[in-house]
Amino acid sequence: MSLESALRDVLQAICSRAYPDVAPAGASTPYVVWQQIGGRATSYTDDAVPDEENSFVQVQAWANTRVEANGLMRQIEAAMVVAAAFAARPMSAMSAAPSDDENLRGAMQDFDIWIDR
Repeated sequence: MSLESALRDVLQAICSRAYPDVAPAGASTPYVVWQQIGGRATSYTDDAVPDEENSFVQVQAWANTRVEANGLMRQIEAAMVVAAAFAARPMSAMSAAPSDDENLRGAMQDFDIWIDR
């Protein structure tokens, strides 16, 4: 299973509106967006293809209130840490996500994820 499909499954179990990269225009709240923001390159001296891959993933939860956005992000963190499809650890504590929309509140957190290839 790819990281993209495994991550989508975990996030959609918490919020059915979970999107890679950006939410569609006019998306209903609450919703979740994730994007890969890097990762550790894995290589071996014998030129073998690694059996695992690493990704740094930022997850953002968007809602109408700070309480709702933070609560959603806490659920996401808990689900990510116990996910069976990959090994994820928070890289940072949750923080507020900036928004140009005065009626939208966001919370975000970065995760270090390892998954089998």
